[in-house]
Amino acid sequence: MQNVAIEKKERDSNFELLRIIAMFMIVASHYAVHGVRHTLTLELSAQWLDGILFNRILTSFLMPGGTIGNGIFFLLTGYFMFGKPYKVQRLIKLIAQVYFYAVALLIAWAVIRFAHIYSFPELKAISQMMFFINAVIPITSGGWWFIQTYVVLFLFIPVLNSFIEKLSLQKQLAVIAVLWIFWYAAGIFSFGYSKLQQACFFYILGAYLKRKDVSMNTYLALFLFICVWLALSLLDIKSAAILKSDNVKEMLVKVFCNGFSAVIRPFAVVFIFLFCKSLKIGYNRFINAVASSTFGIYLIHDSAVGRQFIWNKLLHVSDMQYQSVYFPLYAVLSIVAVFAVCSLIELLRKKIFAKVFHL
Repeated sequence: MQNVAIEKKERDSNFELLRIIAMFMIVASHYAVHGVRHTLTLELSAQWLDGILFNRILTSFLMPGGTIGNGIFFLLTGYFMFGKPYKVQRLIKLIAQVYFYAVALLIAWAVIRFAHIYSFPELKAISQMMFFINAVIPITSGGWWFIQTYVVLFLFIPVLNSFIEKLSLQKQLAVIAVLWIFWYAAGIFSFGYSKLQQACFFYILGAYLKRKDVSMNTYLALFLFICVWLALSLLDIKSAAILKSDNVKEMLVKVFCNGFSAVIRPFAVVFIFLFCKSLKIGYNRFINAVASSTFGIYLIHDSAVGRQFIWNKLLHVSDMQYQSVYFPLYAVLSIVAVFAVCSLIELLRKKIFAKVFHL
């Protein structure tokens, strides 16, 4: 995620701001996904239905941020990596950072677990063994799906760029349409390589936006982004309550909602990209510094340790926050706090370790 910006000493901060927005949306989505919905713990996944109506609606409003945020990072990779020299050093630096956090989080898990601070009851014994596996092979263990997908995508960037360069803009747009219809939307059926397919889709889309130099009025782009976000939230409200059903009509509604969400989600990514592209904020040292920590924020808070310990033990999202009338306030404060603390940890890591070990 941190390797998608133009490399120059004082780069403009509009796309750096976009990276911050994208990661903030991802953290907010994970607050809903892992803190309220518990999508990885099936026996807890129905508890969110017991919340008051407004809290359920707010949860659905937070949900789209994860997939939109991931799409933004893949799109930015295509936008900045197309037409640029391929530097394998970027990938080596990224992998080194992943290994750093894989080992650090394994140590954190051991301390938390054996000091009886938190027993991670959501995880079975076999799942807890994955902490050790993830520390040894974090790229392919599945602990961070984004990492696995991004590394594979990065390895194929020269091939993708060579392919794109041979296409006219019309043919490239046709390729995007095919990927959109047959690959990106295929994610609703959980095809095995749907994540990689989506990554390629957004990479090629980002390259197209660069070649075409697409732009849009600032306020129009923001308005359209909000409209798509609201549509995605309404679709989630409609489909999320259908957790399990033998009713054919209900299942068809769920499939339609998920499918339509997959189809319109790229518009949200493009509109927020065009919004930030149109901003004229110049260079801002603070924004660039925070943006450089986004990858670390992801590695910390969406690790196997972070998913369980942060939302369940530290913040008590589902058993305290979600049942309260102050849930909206708790949600905002929690999301901001997780983003800020993880950002500070990453900036501290860079200051202490990056200069010494080149991580």
